[in-house]
Amino acid sequence: MRPPPIGDITGYLRATGWTCTGNWRGAEVWSRDEFDVLVPPAELPDTAARLRELTRCVADAERRTPAAVWRDLGRVRFDVIGYRGAASTESVPAGLRAVQAVHDLLAHAAQETLGADGAELLDRARIAPGDEVFGVDLALPADDGGRRTVLRLLRTCAAVRKAADSGSAPDGVPEPICLAVADLAGAGRAGAFELTFRWSPLNPRPHEALTFPAGAGARIHAAATLAESATAVVAGPVTGLVDDEEGERRLIRVRGVLELDGTPVGRRRTVPVRLPADADYERALAAHRDGRSVRAEGAVTDGRTRGIAAAPGGFTVLDHPAP
Repeated sequence: MRPPPIGDITGYLRATGWTCTGNWRGAEVWSRDEFDVLVPPAELPDTAARLRELTRCVADAERRTPAAVWRDLGRVRFDVIGYRGAASTESVPAGLRAVQAVHDLLAHAAQETLGADGAELLDRARIAPGDEVFGVDLALPADDGGRRTVLRLLRTCAAVRKAADSGSAPDGVPEPICLAVADLAGAGRAGAFELTFRWSPLNPRPHEALTFPAGAGARIHAAATLAESATAVVAGPVTGLVDDEEGERRLIRVRGVLELDGTPVGRRRTVPVRLPADADYERALAAHRDGRSVRAEGAVTDGRTRGIAAAPGGFTVLDHPAP
C-alpha cells in the first residue's frame, strides 16, 4: 500500500491523543504517555522505513496490531462502515449474498442522498475484507456527500434493527432495504451480525454499532415478505385527501395502526390509502368533514411509507366519531 500523506498521519495522531512535543533532526516528535514517534517532514528516501517504525510504535501505544494501525492511517479522510458476521468463514452463496447486500445498502443510501451523483460516490468508495471474522469494510470519503450518505445508511439500518425485535417491518423503509439487511445474517439468515460506523478523525463523532442477534435476519425477511400477500387494515380519522385527475387519484391518509393479517405493525401513524371508486372518495371526504373514523382493508402498497390499496367494498365509514 502506498504510504499515506504526512498530513494524514499528523491528523491521525492529533485525533487519537498524541501531542507534538518538539523536533529532532527536522522530524516532528509526537508523544503519548511514555511513547514517542518521529514524523518525517516530507517524502524522503527513507520515509517508508520511518513510517513502518512509527506504525509499530503507535500499535504498541494503542495495543493494536501494526496492520490495523497502518490501515487506519490510510483512512484518515474516510468514514468506515464495517460489516461483520458471526463466524470466520461463510458458505459461498451466503457470503456472496451478504457482500451484494452491503453494496445494495450503500447504493440505495447514496442514491437517496445524492441522486445521480450517488454513482460517483460509489466509485470513490473503497472496500476491504474484514479481520478475524467474515465481513467487509466500506470506506467513504468524509466530505459532505459521503458523510451524509453514511448517516442516512445509519438511520435506515437503525430503524430496521429496532423493528427486528418485534418482527415488524419498519415504517418508511422500502422492502428491498429490509431484505438486504436480512441477507447480512448468513446461511438461512439465522446468524448474528454487526454493522459499525466509524468516523474520520479529521471530522470526529462518536463511533456507533448496530448489533443484530441470531434470528433477527429471519424475522426481518419474514416481516418484509409477509406484506406481499398480506391483508392490510387500518382504522382511524381521515387526516388528508388528494384527488388530482392528472396525478394522484382517490388517495386519502388515515391515522391509525397498520395491521397485516391481524397483527399490528409498528406504532400509530398516518397510513396512505388508495380508494377504488369515486363514491368511496366522496364518503371519505364527508367523514373528514364530519369528524368520523373510517376503516380500510386491502392489499399492501410499498413506497417510502407502506400503505393500503383498498379492495372494492373494503372501505367503510364507522359509526363512532374520530378520536
